[in-house]
Amino acid sequence: MIASLATNEADPLTRLQNIKSSTRRAKEHLQKLPKSALNQYTMLLMSPYILQLMSGLGGRMRPVFNVTISNVPGPQESLYYEGAKLEAMYPVSLIAHGGALNITCLSYAGSLNFGFTGCRDTLPSMQKLAVYTGEALDDLEKLVIPPKPKKTRVSKSTKA
Repeated sequence: MIASLATNEADPLTRLQNIKSSTRRAKEHLQKLPKSALNQYTMLLMSPYILQLMSGLGGRMRPVFNVTISNVPGPQESLYYEGAKLEAMYPVSLIAHGGALNITCLSYAGSLNFGFTGCRDTLPSMQKLAVYTGEALDDLEKLVIPPKPKKTRVSKSTKA
């Protein structure tokens, strides 16, 4: 599906709301389509990319979009192999000709991990992108999740 990332919005909460609205509308639109139309819709969106690959023009024409974001639900419970606990799962993805960035989010046992795959010519510093993403998530968390109340210490009064 195609959704807006609201990159023109400076306020992080408004940006998040705009992204949520855009993805909700796109999901609702897709859910209303019959299965046969959904396949045709997917082929219509992917046809420019497929034609580039088949004609040998891959990378020579500008893509319809240059950022792909995926959210992959993983196992909710911890996994083990011969008694060893799998601590985390990090996604690795592909990037097509003309693409600049692929961000894949993978959930696992109550955590969400991000994988960034990018074109080194377009995004020469992927490390900065990862750091900025972490900082932006910290900022959003402070805005969205109310702070935990601080525990007050009860002092024992001493008798003289």
